[in-house]
Amino acid sequence: MAQTFSLAHLSALDLTPPELILVAAAAGFDYVGLRMTAVTPGGAHWPLWREPAVMAGTKSRMAETGVRVFDVELARLEPATEIRDFLPVFECAAEIGALHVLTQCDDPEFERALENYGALCDLAAPFGLTCDVEFIPWQATRDLAAAARLVGAAGRRNGGIMIDTLHFARSGSQLSQIEDCPPEWFRFVQLCDAPKIAPTTLEGLLYAAREERLFPGEGEIDLVGILHRLPPDIPIALEIPTETLAYTEPHEERARRAREASERVLAEVRTRQATRQLD
Repeated sequence: MAQTFSLAHLSALDLTPPELILVAAAAGFDYVGLRMTAVTPGGAHWPLWREPAVMAGTKSRMAETGVRVFDVELARLEPATEIRDFLPVFECAAEIGALHVLTQCDDPEFERALENYGALCDLAAPFGLTCDVEFIPWQATRDLAAAARLVGAAGRRNGGIMIDTLHFARSGSQLSQIEDCPPEWFRFVQLCDAPKIAPTTLEGLLYAAREERLFPGEGEIDLVGILHRLPPDIPIALEIPTETLAYTEPHEERARRAREASERVLAEVRTRQATRQLD
C-alpha cells in the first residue's frame, strides 16, 4: 500500500487553505490538514463557513490538484466549552470531505472532560468524522496514558488518539503504552523530530512545538520505535514548523524536504518489520 502523507497547517501557518493545497500538491502530498479554529488567542485560522471566497478557493484548488482535506483543527475541550459551538466546524469539514477532527482536552475534572468528549464524538458522528485526541504535556490530558483513559472510558466508535511524536517524547510516554491500546484508535500520526533534551521552561516548550521542529531523522526521538508499534501504513501528517528555515527556503522546498525525510524513516521501519517477520 502506498504511504499517505498530509501537510499539517502548522507547517505553513501563514498560508491560506488554497495556498496550502497548492504547496502540498507541488511537494507530493495527498492531503492537507486545515486550521479552522484558533489554537492560541488571536492565532491564525480560517473559519471557512464564514469566508465564502476562501471556501470557494479551497474547493477549486482541491479539484485542480487532487489534494484532499485529511483533518481539521482544533476542537479543544475546556471547562467552559459549549459542544454545540463546534457544529459549524463539523458541517464545514463534511462539506470539504475531511475525515478527522484533531481534538485536545484541557480540563482537570475528568468526569466533565469525559462527558464533553463523548458529546463531541456524538456531534461529529453523523458527519462521518472521528475525534482524535492529541495529548499535550502542558495540558490536563498530558500523555498517552491520560488520552487512553479518556478514549477508553468514552467508548465511542469514532473516538481515537493522535500521537504527535514531539509530544509523545516530551510527555514521557512509553512505547509499550502504544501496544496496550487498540490499534483502531490510531488513524494517523503527526511526525517530526527534536533534540533529546527538552527545554526546561514552558516558554521554551511552546516555542519548540509551535515554531522550531526538526525534520524526521534530524533529531533524537525514536521515530522508528513509535511507527513500528502503530498500524502498518498509518497515514503520516507532517507538522513541522521551521521558523529559521523560513528565511531561506520557500514553503514548497521545506514541505518536500519533510516528506522525503519521512520516507527515509519509514524505510527503516519497514526494514525492522521485515526482520521481525523472518525471526
